[in-house]
Amino acid sequence: MGAGMTGITAAHTLQKAGRSVIILEKARGIGGRMSTRRSDEHQWDHGAQYFTAEDKRFVAMVESWQAKGIVKVWETPIGAWDGQHLSKVSRKPHYVGTPKLNAPLHDLAEGIDIRLQTQVTDIEKHEDGWHVFTPDLEYICEELVLAIPSPQAVALLPPKHPFYEFATSIKISPCWALLVHTPVALPFPYGGIYVNQGPIRWIANNSTKPGRASSHDGTDWVIHATPEWSLAHLEATADDIAQQLLAEFEHFILKQEPAFRYFNWQQVQVHRWRYSRYFGQIQLKYALHEDSLTLAGDWLSNGRIEGAFLSGLAAAEAILENKY
Repeated sequence: MGAGMTGITAAHTLQKAGRSVIILEKARGIGGRMSTRRSDEHQWDHGAQYFTAEDKRFVAMVESWQAKGIVKVWETPIGAWDGQHLSKVSRKPHYVGTPKLNAPLHDLAEGIDIRLQTQVTDIEKHEDGWHVFTPDLEYICEELVLAIPSPQAVALLPPKHPFYEFATSIKISPCWALLVHTPVALPFPYGGIYVNQGPIRWIANNSTKPGRASSHDGTDWVIHATPEWSLAHLEATADDIAQQLLAEFEHFILKQEPAFRYFNWQQVQVHRWRYSRYFGQIQLKYALHEDSLTLAGDWLSNGRIEGAFLSGLAAAEAILENKY
């Protein structure tokens, strides 16, 4: 279950190998943190911002998406702010799906039975396999993949299952995201900025990404708060979060251009990612398989989209080859 990069990669690989698969996804669409928020002519990649490719298996996949025109390199420079200076960051190629970040997932998901808006409430192991319960139906499967964040896996795993204690030990931080549109240019020439001071961690000019719609009539901005700030304000109202992060964003802009005064924010929205990035470091496992149940997700790798893809491959291989 789970229709993010991990779950769809696992299902795609298994289906190519001749297995029958169904994905259960509680959201209205696929992608997880690779989703895109739209409003009128504006759009924001409000979760994951881009992906890189190092492992040869993912490099080959990215090259195939590029050939189809659904992945392109985000060419605009990336900067970093250390509290005093804003400077360009040297980087490996950053890729984005076009016209939305989750475009590669739609490619992988072609032909897969995905049941959207389907909330799994419980799972149980019986002699005939795993029973998966939803408010409307009960599913029975020989193999079950939980491609979901560790806290959600903990809520479903039987307490005596071998993976329960490990999943409980993994803590994942939240992230508040601010989404705004401005009809005027802001005074810095970067597509994205890593912020290393204050409550903001990341600023992105989403309109500089290839294939985005609204670059001709203004700029769509995504601002991510730090994990610490997001956790401290986890239960704040959306209006309060918007006001505080807008104030911090304006403060950041004025540090770059003290004379700048034209703030005209439109389409202001916020989104809370309750499960965004895991705390600390864990040994790369990619997938855990035992008792016909597989745990998978980017939290078992490096927290990145490439790691999510490799976790999905590992989950499928664990089932097909009885690994892990």
